[in-house]
Amino acid sequence: ILIVKNRSGRYALYNIITNKLLTKFQYTHIFSANDGWFAVELGDCWGYVDSAGKMVVENQFGAVKPFYEGLAVVGKFCIKQRKYIWGYINKEGEQVIPLRYGKAYDFSEGLAAVKLGQKFGYINPQGELVIDFKFDEGAYFRNGKIRIWKNDQPRFINPRGELLVNNGQTQVWIP
Repeated sequence: ILIVKNRSGRYALYNIITNKLLTKFQYTHIFSANDGWFAVELGDCWGYVDSAGKMVVENQFGAVKPFYEGLAVVGKFCIKQRKYIWGYINKEGEQVIPLRYGKAYDFSEGLAAVKLGQKFGYINPQGELVIDFKFDEGAYFRNGKIRIWKNDQPRFINPRGELLVNNGQTQVWIP
């Protein structure tokens, strides 16, 4: 599947095996959203189409990201707060974690950083808070740890929020 652009600046999906367009040249932007899906922008709203070009999540979001671990970050502009609010949808297009966060990261190793107020915490795919909102920045878990900053020093924590000390042992970090 290729993303193609016509002379008027509109995008479509093209199947190079069948030599046929899968969608009309109607989208203002398209990008791969993983697992054979594509994020498509029509006007000012984003949705998702599958690899056959079929609309699977209607264009209703102001911003979208690719799917990771079965969920995608989606956002809408909140006029009252004058900023985007973020949440998560599943591959059925269901909003499984409500749009309520100031920032939201993709899931990695079963957790995602989300910002509520001025601090970041970490949630699981059910939207449950696993690591409290106490960090100035969010990050992605890699190999069972993330780097956080405390007193201008880099530190690493595990998925339980425990500080990893240099000798490989763990201790609970209580700010």
